[in-house]
Amino acid sequence: GIGFVLWLPLMALDMSLQQDEDENVDDEAIYAAMSNLYVASDKLMQRVSDPSIRTQFYDATDDVDGLPAPFGFDPRVWNQVLDLANSIADAMDAEVDDDAVATDARTLRQLLVNYV
Repeated sequence: GIGFVLWLPLMALDMSLQQDEDENVDDEAIYAAMSNLYVASDKLMQRVSDPSIRTQFYDATDDVDGLPAPFGFDPRVWNQVLDLANSIADAMDAEVDDDAVATDARTLRQLLVNYV
């Protein structure tokens, strides 16, 4: 019993140290994912019916889903970005009108343009 009790805090301590070491890598990965989402939304608003562009958008949305806000990014705006990206993906799944999808993609691009 005692070994188990001591083991949990040590594991938690180890994870927090590792997180600090990886922090810069995580920021870069988050920024790269955000940048990919920007590019994907830019392409989607221009060529909304192109299947390869749609796939790129789905992939970019999957990559940012659940990530924390990038450094310097207002967390409330980041949550809007994530919600809108998922909403666009859901709209494409439901075969919503292309013009509506393109409009939302343009809005998403505008949310991201100042951060990339």
